[in-house]
Amino acid sequence: GFRYRVNKKFLSGGANVRRFWQVGGGKQLSFDTRHSWTMDERTQVRVSARYASSSAFVRQNSFDPREVTQSINSDGGLNRRFDWGNLSLSANRRQFVNDGKVEMTLPSANLSLKTLTLFKAPVNQSRFYNNLTWSGSGRYQQSTVGFAEQVDSIFMESLADRVRTTGSVSSGFNLGAFSWSQSMTFSSATTLGLPWEIAFPGDTLGVPPVGPVDKSSADIGWSTGINYQQRLIGSTTLTPSLQVSGTAKRSDDIAEAADNFVSGPRRVSFGARLKSDVYGYYGGIAGFEAIRHKISPSIRYDYAPEIVPTNLQRTVFGLADARARNIVTIGFNQTFEAKRPQREEDEEPEAEEELFDLNADIFARDSTLNALADTVPFLDPPGGRPASRADGDGPRRLPASRIINMLTLNTSVVTYDFVRAREEDDPLEGFVTTRMQNQISSDLIRGLRLSIQHDLFDRAADGTRIFDPVLSQLNLSFSLSSTSGPVRALAGWLSGGDEPTDSVSALEEEELDELSPLLDDVLNTSATDETSVVPGAGLDEARPARPANRDGIGQWNASFSYALRRSVRSTDNRLASKLLQVGLRFRATEGWNLMWRTSYDVQERSFTDHSVGLTRDLHRWQANFDFYQTATGNWTFRFGVSLKDNPDLKFDYDQRSTDFNSRF
Repeated sequence: GFRYRVNKKFLSGGANVRRFWQVGGGKQLSFDTRHSWTMDERTQVRVSARYASSSAFVRQNSFDPREVTQSINSDGGLNRRFDWGNLSLSANRRQFVNDGKVEMTLPSANLSLKTLTLFKAPVNQSRFYNNLTWSGSGRYQQSTVGFAEQVDSIFMESLADRVRTTGSVSSGFNLGAFSWSQSMTFSSATTLGLPWEIAFPGDTLGVPPVGPVDKSSADIGWSTGINYQQRLIGSTTLTPSLQVSGTAKRSDDIAEAADNFVSGPRRVSFGARLKSDVYGYYGGIAGFEAIRHKISPSIRYDYAPEIVPTNLQRTVFGLADARARNIVTIGFNQTFEAKRPQREEDEEPEAEEELFDLNADIFARDSTLNALADTVPFLDPPGGRPASRADGDGPRRLPASRIINMLTLNTSVVTYDFVRAREEDDPLEGFVTTRMQNQISSDLIRGLRLSIQHDLFDRAADGTRIFDPVLSQLNLSFSLSSTSGPVRALAGWLSGGDEPTDSVSALEEEELDELSPLLDDVLNTSATDETSVVPGAGLDEARPARPANRDGIGQWNASFSYALRRSVRSTDNRLASKLLQVGLRFRATEGWNLMWRTSYDVQERSFTDHSVGLTRDLHRWQANFDFYQTATGNWTFRFGVSLKDNPDLKFDYDQRSTDFNSRF
């Protein structure tokens, strides 16, 4: 391994390389390299590459619980800013350890042109055509998916290697509330190395070639549209639109479109979108001064008349694209925000009170400020918190924001097609949306993220659709600490209503809350650590040692996450996945720190991996007791004593096992 830094050139990086010689013969290679170079004020280059020659070797020999369950990722890119726009070139690669699949995107190019203003004129002297703006962008991307080699006798097309190429160009003119946009897209997909019988099962006239064949398809789409946004009352806007679009297709699966592109029928569609924000203000509850409830409903209507395709277009594109469209799309999001009481150490309360009291009037008159309500709630100054002055002319410190997000609920849109419901003679068949997702977040519990997805419909015995919501996915994650608001409130309630005295400073509280990825603190992933097969974070700059928090005895930080995945409408519980992950960091005494993380498979009722770390402060020395177990059964125990001023001066003892039948 090596590391370098050239300060004058803003160039830094390094690499770690590992080579393995197996007892039974064979060699394996893995490396981790990272580089960063700021060539000038407008150009930046970054590279972060990780690689392993064998995914199976990693899974069998790694003692890192993360490495056997996560993918090995690499990415890099070049960003260049010109006077006329921005150019971004990037590439990435993902190597999955569990099945050896490799996904790669090379290249990915994005070009955005600088917005041009035509017929510039002062606002007080401008005519209807002045200050017209134009913007444009383009994108190109090619991605590949590689699987393990298959045997022809049991070959599956879904596990064949694939290449996908996409590209798009777009531009738009804006003149006040009026806009005109144009776009063109291209996409092609190729499946590689298919046996002739699987690639073309119905072809009995063609002569099968020698060896595997490739099968591809390509699509071209274009559209142009105009819309006009009219503000009605407050932040309520109505946006009518008119769009013309067309497509072209080529596919090896369709004989009529196997050699050349076939143009599809042009389609004209009309639409309108109504969006509003409704606010409700309530008195203080649960210790808050005031509560604001924001509801953001939206409804969109689209109509496209039926088109009459030719026989060739009907064969290539089918009848579904030709029928009329009469679609309604409904969206509904809401947010609850709260204002905490003024604290004695906070200054300049009058300005913030005025901002809070004027919200209703300002938001009703200015839709631009209303659009910023989600990111700058209650019109806090930049940074999301009010600035306060220190004594004299010294530096300023930003106190904690008094405005918090109590609850945000985002619901996916629901789309209904009246034409489809009429043709199928079933009102439920009109629902284009068959899955509904709700996302919940809150600042009351740090890191709270809840995502719930339901499959809405099922099929009866006669084939008709019935409304039967079933939970298909659930993701929940949050973190708590001894200084978190809910924990302190509970402790105060149990102690008789008096809030316990805070034993740590605001800065130390933030540091504790930053420890949610607890496993990174448990595992030692230096260049010379043999826990992992692929070198991990050895290239990261060494973080300065955190000063010992002598007053933080008894402080703790915990993180929780739960993920549910299951095959919808399946009675086989083996197709479900339920995983619970828990992490804990606890300062037991002045010299002892405990770190623990585990994963529990709820479906199988067994633990999958463990990470336990005990750290003992020995003044100038530090002792570590670590135990890791991976999902494959590998486990390792390590005891080490190292000098804080020079960690390379150390004494280690390791014991490891690759017995897959062993359990913790």
